[in-house]
Amino acid sequence: MKKNVLILHCDQLKADCLGFSGNSFVRTPNIDELAKEGTVFSQHIASASTCMPSRASLLTGLYPPAHGVWINGVPLNRKEYFHPMKKPAFSQWNDMPVLATDDIPTMADIFSDAGYDTIALGKLHLTPNMASTEYGFQESYLAWENNSLNDWNGPYYGFKKVALTCSHGEELAYYGHYAKWLAREYPEISKNAKECAVKAERLVPELDDFYESAIPAEAHNTTWIANQFKDYIDDKSEDKPFFAFLGFPDPHHPFTPSPEIFEMFKNSDVHEISDLDGLGVKGTFTENAAQNVSKLSEKAREDVIRATYAMIYQIDQAIGKIIKTLKEKKLWDNTTIVFTSDHGDYLCDHGLLRKSVYASDTLLRIPCIIRDPDIKQDDFLDYPTSNCDILPTLANLANVKFPDNLHGKNMFDVNDENNAFAYSFTGNAKETGYTVYGENCRFTYYPNAHKGELFDHSKDKGEINNLYKSPEQQKQIDKFKNIIKEELFEKYNPMSARLAHW
Repeated sequence: MKKNVLILHCDQLKADCLGFSGNSFVRTPNIDELAKEGTVFSQHIASASTCMPSRASLLTGLYPPAHGVWINGVPLNRKEYFHPMKKPAFSQWNDMPVLATDDIPTMADIFSDAGYDTIALGKLHLTPNMASTEYGFQESYLAWENNSLNDWNGPYYGFKKVALTCSHGEELAYYGHYAKWLAREYPEISKNAKECAVKAERLVPELDDFYESAIPAEAHNTTWIANQFKDYIDDKSEDKPFFAFLGFPDPHHPFTPSPEIFEMFKNSDVHEISDLDGLGVKGTFTENAAQNVSKLSEKAREDVIRATYAMIYQIDQAIGKIIKTLKEKKLWDNTTIVFTSDHGDYLCDHGLLRKSVYASDTLLRIPCIIRDPDIKQDDFLDYPTSNCDILPTLANLANVKFPDNLHGKNMFDVNDENNAFAYSFTGNAKETGYTVYGENCRFTYYPNAHKGELFDHSKDKGEINNLYKSPEQQKQIDKFKNIIKEELFEKYNPMSARLAHW
């Protein structure tokens, strides 16, 4: 019998904000138990520090130079979204064909082709939220506002069925399947949430996205995702194995956990902030890339971290319900589970808050647990792995055929000499950056700006001492530059223009 596959995916979750990673202040008993029963990859690296490029790498097994999603707002290639000219510019070209690149297979496509029932619940973010409706993107806020998606539940990028959340915080009450459910089941809470996003008192005046939520835990999107999964399992009559992606929108800002959950953390201690004065980012693109919170009061900074802990706790409670569902339905012993995120949050490290497009260990290092019933439990593996390695790893565990051109590798087969890569793209050539993790270091190179970063994590986990200009490190810097060059030759796909209408 084929294994079921379940991905538990958070948004903007820092690797060190979980109990199993050594944080004794956050409360994650269910995730910690999952870590005990599975394998923890302690140097798991996001292919980009922003949402859409990283998620595209997870689902395609490709790095951004190949899948083309270089920044938020760029959709993952899909033919259904192509809009060629209705009338060519020159009449003699009327009969010329429209050429388009093939769809890039997603993990859902691959498992669907292998006979799996595929479902996504929560946040996917594979198409732009801010797009106008004529593009046909199903995660467009405007499409949800005009009710054109009321009867739509997929298919979507290989998922046969979806129930989506769109946006974050109280804005989740406006868009997506969760918003429709909230308005139907909790109309007063839905109304209050929409008002709260605009009118709520800001708990720290300098932070517009930190306020008391109007959505209690029972109606929260995190709880909804767990309940949707239970309903799916309860109603599932087919003998097909399932491939399920559960995308929690938290702990991404706004920092708005359910009020009764936040109350549990209001007096808790928090982990130590790294490099509050920003010494490690002086003179880099990162220095001014996110909100500087170094001048806020210590209490204000800690309260933001406490709110994040509360959001993580809500995810942990939802995961507890999901695990309970699997065990009650006798599916636990035949289900492979991944717990991970798309990127991290500065969360006051380097004196910054939220995220940016630039390389930083606090953004690129993400949690990863793989719990497979056939693999030895309670292992910590500390060689570099990438989130584009998840696809071939899961396919190998499930004995599912996958394309042979993937960049990702089976995470259980690589070793200490493995490298993981990440990319920084903004549209400005000077800010294009290439990152490689290897030899217990992070090396980032911005060739058009003649800037670089080298941090030795064996001595400097907080990335305070940039060694890029150190003469003693020149040999290692040259080695990393050559690794990047070779890697780009192999992985770069120039077909960023997806449509050719001659």
